Amino acid sequence: MHVLRLLARGAAWVRLWLGRLMGRTADVAVLAERRLRGKPYLALQGVSCSFQDGVLTLQGLVNTEPLKRIAAAVLGRLPGVGRVANGIEVAPHPADGPHRRCTGKSVPVR
Repeated sequence: MHVLRLLARGAAWVRLWLGRLMGRTADVAVLAERRLRGKPYLALQGVSCSFQDGVLTLQGLVNTEPLKRIAAAVLGRLPGVGRVANGIEVAPHPADGPHRRCTGKSVPVR
């Protein structure tokens, strides 16, 4: 009866636990994507997740390397996740092109 009350309250970890008992691994991927949507980083909204045999695989495109690491750190603590395969790619910044030079001079902001 206590488990049913927790389910009614929306306890995601209980749904995950019950899902693992029944062999449904899609619940982990759904929970992972919900966790990313709950974070204050808009760039993580385009990351998709899949889960199989204890490995959570992340795919998508983000703007910076720290965002890529944040996504893996946030999801690596989910129950049932043994390892995170971080397949997220970092989009190249336009200023990182081959013609960028550092002159050491300050540029006035208008």
